[in-house]
Amino acid sequence: MVTSEREYTLLADPCVAVFYQDGCPYCKKLLQDNFGQKAIADKTQKHFDVIAVNMWGDREVTDLNGNATTEKKNRYKKK
Repeated sequence: MVTSEREYTLLADPCVAVFYQDGCPYCKKLLQDNFGQKAIADKTQKHFDVIAVNMWGDREVTDLNGNATTEKKNRYKKK
């Protein structure tokens, strides 16, 4: 798990954060119609570290300052 922005810069692959919410028809369409295509999914996973973030989720995540929080609380943090 990446614990800081500096640590992330040492990784080889760039990162893509996919923010979604359960029950959202647009999110569902993106996941099914785009990432549901094997060629797109394979290419994306080959060239990027993909991080899926549920805007209402309760999974624990670590912010760029190394603080533990949840997906839902993290979305409210300001820069």
